[in-house]
Amino acid sequence: MQNAAARLRSTMSPPIIKPAPLTVWGHVWRWTVALVIGVFASLMIIGLHVSTSSEEVPGFVRLDDRAMAIFITVDVIAGIIAFVCMGLRRKFPRTAGTISALTASLTAFGSIANMITLISVAARRQWREIVPISLLWIGSALVVEGYYFGKYLPGLSSSWVGVLSSTTGLVGIALAIGVAIGSRRETLANQRSQLMFLQETREAREQEARVAERARIAREMHDVLAHRISLVSLHSGALAYRTDLTPEQVRETAQLIRDNSHQALSELRQVLGVLRDPNSLDMDGPP
Repeated sequence: MQNAAARLRSTMSPPIIKPAPLTVWGHVWRWTVALVIGVFASLMIIGLHVSTSSEEVPGFVRLDDRAMAIFITVDVIAGIIAFVCMGLRRKFPRTAGTISALTASLTAFGSIANMITLISVAARRQWREIVPISLLWIGSALVVEGYYFGKYLPGLSSSWVGVLSSTTGLVGIALAIGVAIGSRRETLANQRSQLMFLQETREAREQEARVAERARIAREMHDVLAHRISLVSLHSGALAYRTDLTPEQVRETAQLIRDNSHQALSELRQVLGVLRDPNSLDMDGPP
């Protein structure tokens, strides 16, 4: 039971993947599309009511001047609110989504901005947020188009069934797009996490190999250095106890001691360099 409850909670509230910051072009094309389509939708509705008459479409009620002024005023104000919500959708998704849902049916100018806000909320895949905002969107559409339009703008009113079906379909499309975007974000985030884990694992293995190689090089050079010092000690001891050596033999022995001493010092410097520099590696042997 506990595992089933945990799976249900994970399904209802999957991890929120923070979206990547939008580029300048990302902002530009979103705002451009929302503005162009919004202006076109408002002008289209106004144009239809100006050019259409009841003789052409039976049952059609043309908006009078007062109703048209009300429509344009409400459309512009609600549209501005929709664009503000669109701009704040990433910082305040719940607030922006709620306000956008309340004003969605009041504006054609802000229709695309409201859709973008709803898609952004759906991309979070937090169903405790998505379900109330979606129901609020549908409910506000029923109230606005059923009551407000019927009373003040009869030329824009529709049947309850038509409003419910069209709004539900529109919300469903926005939710499907948003959930798909959220799933893609999670997939990309998981891939990035896996790549980071693999990179960290590789770096850790490389560091272990580097430390092991440094230790190997230091051991080998230590053995060589010990051999050099042993030779120096051996020949210097011979000079101390052998009194029968000729001057030529003494010079040769002293030359041998000097060469081995210089070589020992050089190899000692190399050992210290290997031990001090963590990046020094030579897989073929001592440097």
